[in-house]
Amino acid sequence: MKNKIFYAIVGGLFAAALAFGIFFRFSYTNITAEENYLDKLDVGELPEELCIGACRSMAQELPASPIILRVSPTDEIEHHFGRSVQRVTVSQVFAGEELAVGDEFYLTCVRWSVFVRSDGQAIERGFVNILREGSDYLVFLLTDSGMENRGLPLYFLNIDQFIAPVFCYEDIANTFVTPAGRTTYVPYTQVKDNEFFAASQAGLDAWSALKQEMLRKYPAA
Repeated sequence: MKNKIFYAIVGGLFAAALAFGIFFRFSYTNITAEENYLDKLDVGELPEELCIGACRSMAQELPASPIILRVSPTDEIEHHFGRSVQRVTVSQVFAGEELAVGDEFYLTCVRWSVFVRSDGQAIERGFVNILREGSDYLVFLLTDSGMENRGLPLYFLNIDQFIAPVFCYEDIANTFVTPAGRTTYVPYTQVKDNEFFAASQAGLDAWSALKQEMLRKYPAA
């Protein structure tokens, strides 16, 4: 029931975003179609206290996710009105019977999008960077949304906290930038090599500890 309510809300928001995009298609500038568009965007870093609290909760909540997989991205990220998606292939199944090794689907999250801010444009990622082709990721999903993209099923990440539950099986160095002003948005170019975006070293450490715990529970075969 919880998932049905979630998908009903998301479906309505997606339809509204699509209608908005179609209505303003003649004046809308699709920055994602431009070369090196990411260099022109900001990204939010998660504040320390929120990061530590979210990581603590996720350690308890994520193992109960209905679908837990190791996946590999097979294409670059796609941006649509109100939603960003990325095609992946299943490499290993830890929980759930809806998907099998070798299946392809589109991965998305309610916190994945490119949007306009009052002082520019930003990429929203649930504080986790774009998935890199050639790398494997541990993901925690909800059950089938019933939606499709380009003929493949669309699955949503199981996000109850601020952070998208996606963990790369590789070690990736993270850094943080002290935000200027009252927001935690920083130029994407300054943290583009990160796996995770946090506004302090303590936040990065909390997320790193969560990642290591999840990878121990769900090791790559």
